[in-house]
Amino acid sequence: MDANKRLNDLIAITSRLIELLERENNALATHQNQVIHELLDEKAALSRVYETRFKSLAENPEALAKTDKDLRNTLIQLAVQVEELMDENAR
Repeated sequence: MDANKRLNDLIAITSRLIELLERENNALATHQNQVIHELLDEKAALSRVYETRFKSLAENPEALAKTDKDLRNTLIQLAVQVEELMDENAR
């Protein structure tokens, strides 16, 4: 698969994970247990896909270096946002 395509796929996955974490964090803050329960399976699946795709890119830095700089920057910004939301989620 083309490296830019892989990056675009990971950006889409990361964006979905961000949306889900924001919903879950809101549900946690407002004690909406039913919403939290409903999001668990999707969160687990998205997290696994995110981790696998991110690891795959990290293991191939030469291919990543050839990708579009704007795509890389977008992914970096999204990855920071995911990390912040995961930290909030853990608290």
